Amino acid sequence: MRYLAVGRPDSAPSDLVLARCRTIADGEAISFEQEWIFGKPLIARVGDAVSVEELKAQVPAGCNAFLVEGLAEPDGGDAFVFGAHTMRDMRHFRSYADLIPEVVKQFGGRFLARASEVTPIAGSVVPDRVVIIEYPTADEAVGYYVSEPYAPLLKLRLATVNARLVVLARTGALPQSARKAAEDYLRGRRGFRR
Repeated sequence: MRYLAVGRPDSAPSDLVLARCRTIADGEAISFEQEWIFGKPLIARVGDAVSVEELKAQVPAGCNAFLVEGLAEPDGGDAFVFGAHTMRDMRHFRSYADLIPEVVKQFGGRFLARASEVTPIAGSVVPDRVVIIEYPTADEAVGYYVSEPYAPLLKLRLATVNARLVVLARTGALPQSARKAAEDYLRGRRGFRR
């Protein structure tokens, strides 16, 4: 099982369809950390028989794209936490990685991918580690990130990686309640950046 993450520039088609892949998230995204440099995100479940060469031929010019191994099939959640990091301190990051599953579960999340093997498909930006977490709702995805239980783990993660993370709607806009909670959190932390 594999997932393809595609970051599209503003000039790319907004309705990208990839043959033999199933788009699972292509909605509005809000960035919580460093500037999101990958472009407008799309996450697709890649058919098992699709080759890397076939994927490379389908991704439009100007996009960033990478492939990661998955852990679970998508289950109809309405929102995703999508992180794409470069590592600074893998040894200390491991303590974060060991502790995070319980917090994710508290907010109804489930890991679709937690991969440190990333296969470049297109573009020049390739993270060292990718995470895709599915949540039933965008409110739960944002709630996880801004929660008290996550705060000490977030501090550890930010100390060990060059962190880039978005909350991404399955389709369409993020609900106003989730967008407001995210914006309030970001304003309080360091100023809002979409």
